[in-house]
Amino acid sequence: MKEATITLLNAAAEAIRPRWPHARHILPEERDVSSRRIEYSVVWPGYGEGKKEPGDLLLFRCGTRTRPEAVDHLLDPRKLASAAKECRAIAKARDRMAQEIRELECQELNVLIAEANALVAAGLVPADLPGEEFYPLYPIASRILSLHTPRLDTSPDALQRVFHAIISGELPFGIRVETRDSVQLATITVLESADTALQMDASLRASGEVSISWNAVVNGNPLPIAASTFRICVERVAAVCPTPRQALLLIKRLDAIRLMLHQTE
Repeated sequence: MKEATITLLNAAAEAIRPRWPHARHILPEERDVSSRRIEYSVVWPGYGEGKKEPGDLLLFRCGTRTRPEAVDHLLDPRKLASAAKECRAIAKARDRMAQEIRELECQELNVLIAEANALVAAGLVPADLPGEEFYPLYPIASRILSLHTPRLDTSPDALQRVFHAIISGELPFGIRVETRDSVQLATITVLESADTALQMDASLRASGEVSISWNAVVNGNPLPIAASTFRICVERVAAVCPTPRQALLLIKRLDAIRLMLHQTE
């Protein structure tokens, strides 16, 4: 590929790189990046219809979304350079916002780091770890992984207590319950922020079998997290829990669920 195309893709990758903490940021608007010598346009980013996804900054659209190598020969280096400059500005702004949040919520951040240090010291964190900026989220990942069957041994009565506590308002979560083929299914929204959510999916069969799993929902797309590696779990938690303050709130809510699920009566 042309050097200008590679430069844009590298800048785009840095702009959309997962960070924590993070704030909402504006993605670039679409623009024509094709050479004037062709009769049709190539658009960057290659957003899908009605939806903007960060990963689209690595795609182009020429009628349909396409990978860069397919349209590289149609692109204008000067237009690509302008797009790369905008990506670098986005990356810089995201880094600045992350630092501002760290400074503003330093007390909450220190609490998270102290618990993460305790987990590491106790050997409870595996070797497959994300980058240093995600370190404060280890306590959340540890809790979610412990609240996932088959690791979690809980009773049907305990799960029903969680359902009732949410429906009664004792736990401030959203819940959607349905029964299908003698199976009670519940989707519990434990934390919600902008276009993201952390959800617990629980099922209770007539036989008494309990199943619990977790999803990070980003722009309406559910991504399983508890069955993943510790690394993926942390990175997906980072996507739905953007700040230290929200991380502590999430820990409080996860602990409330864990307490109810471990109660014997």
